[in-house]
Amino acid sequence: ITTEPSKMDELVSERITTIPLQLVMSERKTSDKKRAYISLDWGIDFSQQEKECFTQEILPILTTSSALMAKQLLRTTAGCTFLPESWQKQHPELKPVLPLQSINLPLYAIWLQNSEHHQLIHKLISSFNAAEDLE
Repeated sequence: ITTEPSKMDELVSERITTIPLQLVMSERKTSDKKRAYISLDWGIDFSQQEKECFTQEILPILTTSSALMAKQLLRTTAGCTFLPESWQKQHPELKPVLPLQSINLPLYAIWLQNSEHHQLIHKLISSFNAAEDLE
């Protein structure tokens, strides 16, 4: 599972879902008008969309590939970061930073084109899509 389709001929990529990412902050109030920004590495496509969300260039205080680490640092840094929208239900201390909109992050399943597990892979993808339809 990855956020970008493969460009290699011997691999097959299939988009399986999209995760909406929201710029969020911790409930903690800050007197600063400017918040610290924690950059999460969601992939090249995300970083291009991320730049479009800000009116001026923003230098992150930290860049990480761990969403959990970024979430934990929000409270201590009075910062903000892009996290899955669904995390706001699980973590009520996360509040959206307005007026920015969500960035939709596609997820892809990738496998070898001549894989002997072709049927199993499609079965897993189908069950994943069926479970998503129930939500």
